[in-house]
Amino acid sequence: MPLPNSRVAPRLCLVGAGRFGREHLRELLQLEAEGRLVLSAVVVKSEATQQRLANELHVPVHRSLTPELLDQVDAVDIVTPAETHVGLVRQALPTCHVLVEKPVSDRLEEAELLAGEFAGHGKHLMVGHNFRFHPAIEKVKAFVDAQPEAPRLVELVMLNEADGESIRLGRNPNLEFLHGFDIMDFLFAQEPTVETGRIVGLSHEISLRYGKSVHCVMNIGWHSAARVRRLVVRYSGITLACNLLRNTLTVQQKHRVDKLNLPSQPVSLRRQFEKFISIIQGDSDNPMPPAAAARILAVAHRTTPVIRKRRPRVAVIGGGIFGMNCALELSGGCEVTLVERHAEFMEEVSFVNQWRHHSGFHYPRSYDTIQEIRSAKAAFERHYHDAILRSVPSYFCPAATAIEIPAERYVAACTSNYLSFRFEYPPSNIVDRNSIALSLLSDEGVYDFERLRDMTKARLSEADNVRIELSSEVVDGALLADGTKKLTIRTGGRAYQEDFDHVVNATYSNINLMAKWFSFPVEPLRFDLYEMLLLRIDIDPICVTVLDGPFTSLVGTGRDNLFLLSHIHDSVLKSDITDDGLPPDWGDIQSNRGNMLQSASRYFPIIAAAEVIESRYATRAVNAFARDFDARPTVVRNHGFGCWSVLGGKILTCVSNAREIAAAIASAEGVASRPMNP
Repeated sequence: MPLPNSRVAPRLCLVGAGRFGREHLRELLQLEAEGRLVLSAVVVKSEATQQRLANELHVPVHRSLTPELLDQVDAVDIVTPAETHVGLVRQALPTCHVLVEKPVSDRLEEAELLAGEFAGHGKHLMVGHNFRFHPAIEKVKAFVDAQPEAPRLVELVMLNEADGESIRLGRNPNLEFLHGFDIMDFLFAQEPTVETGRIVGLSHEISLRYGKSVHCVMNIGWHSAARVRRLVVRYSGITLACNLLRNTLTVQQKHRVDKLNLPSQPVSLRRQFEKFISIIQGDSDNPMPPAAAARILAVAHRTTPVIRKRRPRVAVIGGGIFGMNCALELSGGCEVTLVERHAEFMEEVSFVNQWRHHSGFHYPRSYDTIQEIRSAKAAFERHYHDAILRSVPSYFCPAATAIEIPAERYVAACTSNYLSFRFEYPPSNIVDRNSIALSLLSDEGVYDFERLRDMTKARLSEADNVRIELSSEVVDGALLADGTKKLTIRTGGRAYQEDFDHVVNATYSNINLMAKWFSFPVEPLRFDLYEMLLLRIDIDPICVTVLDGPFTSLVGTGRDNLFLLSHIHDSVLKSDITDDGLPPDWGDIQSNRGNMLQSASRYFPIIAAAEVIESRYATRAVNAFARDFDARPTVVRNHGFGCWSVLGGKILTCVSNAREIAAAIASAEGVASRPMNP
């Protein structure tokens, strides 16, 4: 046998020549051709494979790993099914160095026993986690180590196209895609402090926290599309994106994007062999001894989702239209606590709203928003049809001076998205026809707000498994090591704590509260202090929106000659992007109603006869750096760790988005997910 530090090429025996074993064989033959090692023997299972390889190779091909064969080699490379690894390692390690494909065992106790069994044995046992040698992962590791701050979020996706055998055998994604856990271990070199796992279809979503603030979310397993191998590391000002199939690396900063194309040929396995040879020759330390492999396997086992025997406990924070519908949709399979800080539901943005039942006419430059509206409309109307006032005509009018949305472009946008309209002008005493290019009468309606609120409250009162906490506020939270969320709730002058399995934050502008409590990455938001005027005008209810004039809307409420007036610029009193992602303290608020009325009267002469009843103020939140300034999608943010935030864009998406969250929790928990009276 070669002595330590010897430059003699080690003699190696390959055990296993199946699908992955053949890849090992190709690399070993290449390394032998370069004089780096000597392939002394190959061991296979079947006689047919033995005969085929015997005709192809210059080395003996055996059917079993015998003591005589082990005496003739310096090292063994084991590439066989996982259940055979421990037995083969125990057979080979007393006399040879061993490289064994991961996992060393599917059974954690066996892997840990093996690690202790051969500690200080004198021979090296290296477990083959070859993604540590992937050139892109090595670059990411160097990048992470060089940064002065820890990343905000790490996202890893390792998905294969679903195959019948994996599904039939019920394979555990955590063990089949153990590389994901190894990559995280490699990047951060420490044990996770918080660990959770949930089922997502045929895959698992694994959430890990390292230290106090590094959050990692992995999606591993199978899906219906093609293979995905993607790693994204997010910092406050830098995003590093890695495609492990195409071997590309992209570093995106605020004003710069750098792309790096790495070697297209797979080199990870070769680098792993080179490291193994270096270990045998005494030139380097073992990067993956059995103890380290057992540590990674332990995380995979601990985060394997289990079906609870009890109903999951879910906290929904915020009693607006989105929070109320989240509670309703979750009540079918969960114990839900709905917490609202006001004494009544729908007191904030759900109230200070245009109450418009959209069809898409408002978003001619955001086709994605139009399609979201179209896809969500049926689910909403199934529950709240009677709260929609269809009798209030709704007109949309491109301004005569429009530049970005001239008449022909607006009509083309409405037509290409199959919106329902006809060409018709509103009464001339309401809209100055000289100020607009044309007018479309849409099929949009408006909400009877009080009826909508009453209908939603009635549904909640009839729902099972929903506990309502009005005049209560969640003031703090803690993320425990097992993923449990401990919330501190203040009500009636006292505070108490309660544990939850999942948390849904539907507080709109306060969506970063969970970032504050649980050290999640902060979502950069721009906050606008928004003013809307309530007017009384002695005319029949009507809705008119002038586009690109700039945007201004007069919306009839259908009650008591009351109308809502807003203006895209004059309604915004203040704007701020805060460091903590939470709404600012606006201080004293000064109304801009004079300018709002003056700007609107350019298009709506009827404004001269309006009586101003009151100003209504709300804080609106939008993505701080959105590229599409006209888009108003509803954003459902999955933070991992059983936590979701909802940034509602339009009232009519509240049912479909609530169902999205309910389905995710049902999948994770193995509980029934049924729409409320679908």
